[in-house]
Amino acid sequence: MRRPLVVLTLVAGCLHGWGLFRGGTHFYYSAAVRSMSTSWSAFVFGAVDPAASMTVDKLPGGLWIQALFVRVLGFHPWVLLLPGALAATATVPLLFAAVRRWAGTRAAVIAAVVLLASPVVFVTARVNLVDPLLVLCLVAAAYALTRALDDARWSWAAGALAGAGFQIKMVEAWVVLPALVAACLVAPGPRLRRAAVLAGTALAVSLAWLVVVGFVPRGERPHVDGSRGDTWWEMVFGYNGLGRGLAGGGSPLSATAAPYGGPPGPLRLFDDQLGGQIGWLLPLGLVLLAACWWPRRRDPLWTLWGGWLLTAVLVLSFLPGLHPYYATLLAPALAAVVGAGVPVAWTWWRDRGRLRWVLPLGGVLSATAAVVVVVRAGGPGWLVAVVAVAVLGTVLRGARREVAAAGAVVLLAGPVAWIAITPAVPPNSMHTANPVAGPQTAVAVFGVADPRITLARILGVPPTGPVPAIDAPLPGSAVDPVLLDHLRARHAGERFLFATGDASTASPYLAAGHSVLPMGGFTGFSPYPEPAEVAELVRTGQLRFLYLTAVPGLPGVLGERAAWARGHCAPVPLRTPNGMTLFDCAPGVDTSTP
Repeated sequence: MRRPLVVLTLVAGCLHGWGLFRGGTHFYYSAAVRSMSTSWSAFVFGAVDPAASMTVDKLPGGLWIQALFVRVLGFHPWVLLLPGALAATATVPLLFAAVRRWAGTRAAVIAAVVLLASPVVFVTARVNLVDPLLVLCLVAAAYALTRALDDARWSWAAGALAGAGFQIKMVEAWVVLPALVAACLVAPGPRLRRAAVLAGTALAVSLAWLVVVGFVPRGERPHVDGSRGDTWWEMVFGYNGLGRGLAGGGSPLSATAAPYGGPPGPLRLFDDQLGGQIGWLLPLGLVLLAACWWPRRRDPLWTLWGGWLLTAVLVLSFLPGLHPYYATLLAPALAAVVGAGVPVAWTWWRDRGRLRWVLPLGGVLSATAAVVVVVRAGGPGWLVAVVAVAVLGTVLRGARREVAAAGAVVLLAGPVAWIAITPAVPPNSMHTANPVAGPQTAVAVFGVADPRITLARILGVPPTGPVPAIDAPLPGSAVDPVLLDHLRARHAGERFLFATGDASTASPYLAAGHSVLPMGGFTGFSPYPEPAEVAELVRTGQLRFLYLTAVPGLPGVLGERAAWARGHCAPVPLRTPNGMTLFDCAPGVDTSTP
């Protein structure tokens, strides 16, 4: 048992280490981590700026880990990426251990290999997103529940780990909770007590931070991004909960404003954006689950992993808006079901039993999915040939080892090739906000064929100008040295060096350690600060400069802030690379220029 575990862990470390040095940092979360690593107030509340004026639009649990790494090792791109790479690596032996206790070493090896070959896991771990940390927590919860079936004391650990996942990615962690509870109810022994302990602990750990910070008066903590009412509860369960499940991007304040994921529906996980990330082995996994679960319906671990798989498939298929990398949540359950199901189906096929069709059917469906993904995504033609030859090898039915080898090629050639052909992440590009494996097409990276649509919805402005190249950096994603020199020469101890109207413009300055007020938060449509609050910041000497897109006709609060700037501050005749205007709001400046 030790040799395959050690080998698979080393392979995982090498794979994700290679990905780390070909990855990139998310502009918004990197800026927040820099702020959180320099200010304990920003750390506790998850503030995006060192002055702790506004939070990120998520709970800070995953960013805490990155900020602690930065405090110890310094602010470098590889330090930001290291927690995700370590989490993705650690998930492999943890999944191996969980599946081995359930279905044996052979099943554990298959599950670990499938997880290693999942493109979405690889590509998500090479950007400083928190999803690898979430998956590690949930797999750890599944392992703890596996132990709890023999020792009820582990139920506390399973619930606590699921709750820790909530601190990292909020309600997404609760997608797995029904499967954990259902497994407790199926298992022999103290069913209700075990389920109640797990669910109660998960709920308590999930809500603990929300309850504690809720006692802090509003004037003594940052404004909550993603909340019109300035509450964390609204941000978690509205903006990041119902805002995704119901609004689907229709609201400017929705967390799903960009057109990612494709239209919801039963085939979404095989579309242009998601198919190459997770769709390769999904047909095989669903066929195995359908054939294996009913005879083993009293096995709590089939209920656990099968319930996780089905719940995640339904959520990802029908959620109105989602990034393709959210499918990382699906990968461990798919790997576990394939790992446990393939040996069973192989026995059926070998013994020519009445269910001998299960493995060939699952293999053919997955091979078909692979061909469809490659053709639709513009993948290499040789990959289709490899899959076709491997399918032919299984049909010819040579020796059992030859059939097994050909079947492995059918299942793994596509996802492994998709990982191998994924290029390095271009600096400061949309690839860091929406990482995808395989060919980097506009539809895959931006969600639409015209990148201007995505950029416009993120920045809250109309889609204008030429179509940017697929690897082009985000507008305003780098520090402008001329602007910075102008501001620093005139900075007289104000709380903020300047304020700007979108997160992408503020992020490079925040990442460089400057105190910048990101008005409007991540989407630009957060109501903080309102024009009256901007005026108060200027009056009290906390703010002097505004750096905005100030053209007339901007929607909502964006337009209100721009109108206030035009009426109360003087435009600075400074040439900027992205068409924005710097306003000087110091008392006594000439505001007569329109």
